[in-house]
Amino acid sequence: MPNLNPFISDSQAVGNKFTIAEAPLPGNVKQATSLFGGYLGMFSKASRAQQQAGFAFIKYLTSKAGQTYWMEHSEGYLPVRSDVAAEATQFLSTHPAQQVSLSVLNTAIAEPKVAWWDQFSHEVLLNAIIAVLLNKETPVQAMHSAYQQTVSLAQKDGTYQ
Repeated sequence: MPNLNPFISDSQAVGNKFTIAEAPLPGNVKQATSLFGGYLGMFSKASRAQQQAGFAFIKYLTSKAGQTYWMEHSEGYLPVRSDVAAEATQFLSTHPAQQVSLSVLNTAIAEPKVAWWDQFSHEVLLNAIIAVLLNKETPVQAMHSAYQQTVSLAQKDGTYQ
């Protein structure tokens, strides 16, 4: 029966044919890392008890203990608190992806909170990268096209004048 676990550890990658490793992004001019994650929120129309329970969960999930637990039990979660490293030295000694994640948090930059970001990152930027990889455009051409499309997206919602 095939492995139905969507998370495959580095040691299982590609049938153990080669090692996969993690490393910080290169930073020739400025060291920076993209910070991604899920959204946490509460519904304003929930009952008071539901809001209190939701807030208690959010507090726990974002705490050092919650981040450590989630990292150690989720098969791949990358923590977003640097103080998790002190709590999880044994786990981190065998999980290089999480080690790298923690080592670059001090240079992490979150994506902008603008309405068009998902379309930009999942469509415009991805298409530019693919065009370069397929030799359909030069990097300069692809970035110019992506810039023009991004300006158009930003003009639609008023975040660019």
